[in-house]
Amino acid sequence: MFEGFVTQGIFLQDDDPPGSSAQKDWRKSRLAPGTQSAKIVFFSIAEAEKALALLHLRNIPCILPPVPLVLSTSKESRFSGNPRIVKLLPKGYTELQLYELLRPFGCLAYVRIHDFGAVVQFWTESDAENAEVAVRTAFSRDLRITLQAYDPCKLSCANLSPEVNEESLENYFKKYGSIISVTVLPRQNGNSCGLGFVLFSAPDEASSAIKALHGTTWRSKIISVRYHEPKTSATIPAPANHSDSTPCEEKPIEDPPPPEVHPQYGIPPDPSVQETADDGPNDEEQGAQNVEGLRDDHIVPPITATEKEQAVPQAEIEGMRDQIQMLEKHNRELECELRDKETRIELLEERVATLLGQAEGDRDECENWRRKFLVADSRCKILELEADRPLWEEANRKRAMKKKKEAKRAEEARRKAEVEESERRMREFLAEGRRRELEEKRRKEQEEAARKAREQEERDKMQKERDRQEAWRRATESEQERCRKRDSRLPTRGSWTNKLALERFLLVSNEFEQLKFSESKPLTLGSIPWPTCDNPAHLSPEKVDWDMVEIFFSYVQSTYSVPEYNRLVQRIHRLFHPDKWQSRRILETVQDTDLRNSLGLAGNKVAQAMTPLWRKTKGYVSESQD
Repeated sequence: MFEGFVTQGIFLQDDDPPGSSAQKDWRKSRLAPGTQSAKIVFFSIAEAEKALALLHLRNIPCILPPVPLVLSTSKESRFSGNPRIVKLLPKGYTELQLYELLRPFGCLAYVRIHDFGAVVQFWTESDAENAEVAVRTAFSRDLRITLQAYDPCKLSCANLSPEVNEESLENYFKKYGSIISVTVLPRQNGNSCGLGFVLFSAPDEASSAIKALHGTTWRSKIISVRYHEPKTSATIPAPANHSDSTPCEEKPIEDPPPPEVHPQYGIPPDPSVQETADDGPNDEEQGAQNVEGLRDDHIVPPITATEKEQAVPQAEIEGMRDQIQMLEKHNRELECELRDKETRIELLEERVATLLGQAEGDRDECENWRRKFLVADSRCKILELEADRPLWEEANRKRAMKKKKEAKRAEEARRKAEVEESERRMREFLAEGRRRELEEKRRKEQEEAARKAREQEERDKMQKERDRQEAWRRATESEQERCRKRDSRLPTRGSWTNKLALERFLLVSNEFEQLKFSESKPLTLGSIPWPTCDNPAHLSPEKVDWDMVEIFFSYVQSTYSVPEYNRLVQRIHRLFHPDKWQSRRILETVQDTDLRNSLGLAGNKVAQAMTPLWRKTKGYVSESQD
């Protein structure tokens, strides 16, 4: 709990001699929750004051059931200042930030931020009153907080149900503590206007009631439970004046008295701090410096008269003093006007709450009258029906007799219609039988004619395919014979040479580019200019490979000049490109599937072998190939 506070140590109270019976009894009793006591020594009075304001009455962590931590500076330490509610505090402010914000205006004894708002308590009422006035003008426009005195024992309950009276309100709140008085503001009709006040005997009881009941639903209403705030921000009577029999006051914890008491805070002085007082500024001077540091963000630091006289002439000083007096007067007028407006706003808020309560009661009363009117109207209708009973009974009897006659006539008509319907259905059944026979006969004739037509079509199709295959076979034989005659005209002179292979290649490639292949002039093995040095009589598609192409073009490169060789390679690369073959649709002229696949595979091999040769002629040689 004391993480972030600078302390010299925490010492358990154990002043009895070792081994004594009092010490043993104390060690046994201190195991019970709430029976232990300790002494906490801080390095400075400012740290002790901060710990008392932020940690007093907080539950000690990791202890079940919860045990509050009670801090006090001495057995007689009392807070004379009444608590204040901090209004218009921005969201996200922590208790430490609020403490450091208000500490420059006086010594703080209690700082808490609850769900219903922030609450602070000064050690003295004079500090609290001075802080009320100072915070109105001490900060920037973004931080316009105000301090409002409130009664820590009196609660204001808003949005109550109209049926709530003082007795039911007391029964609802009495489980949280001893109640001194209960008041419910009535309307003219005697019902509650939705606003009530509950006065407890102790502040902790009122705080428990707020935590448990604020924002809860009671009698179909979400009630609002808050501390009662007087209409004016002047000093209110101490909580002890609420009742002579049960005063509202804090019950101090009996702690062992310290040897010395600080004259302002009632905190025992630190011996180590007193011993080093001559070496530097004491705790109060250091606290004043820290306070001046806190003022830097919101309050302009004062300038002494000596500094002013040293900075400007005496005449300018007098003029500045007159301006300061005028500004102070204007500031007081603005404060008075602001307090008047705040008072009017509070009165208007109370008036609005009263009117809202009255409106809620009027709505409930109107709803009750509407229900009563509906009940009366229903009773009138029932009585009218009872008076007309003989008339509507006679009308029902006549209506029943009429329905009986109509039902008899309808039954006779129904039977007659059934006979006619059965005769009609028999005629339709016989006609449907004859119609089905005719349709079945017609369907069979159509199916037989369609079957014969399909058979004839299949025979014609097969005959056409046979004729087409026969025509392709004759065209293929004719093309093969043409290729043989063409090759026979080459001057072979005995054996086959590379020169003859090159001449044949050039001749066939010229023919291959000029010919338009079709079913009447199909593609054959001899029609394709295969780049090979072997005799074409012994060539087959399976023998076409990469090495055959490279050997052939190696011979061509040794025979031709470089420009002629490059032009030939680029030409043959285009000639065997797969896209070229696909655009010319030359493979579609081959009807034999195996031959077509083998010729296409051989053509792809030649195209792949020609690609690196073509890249060299274009200069696209990669580093890996170099």
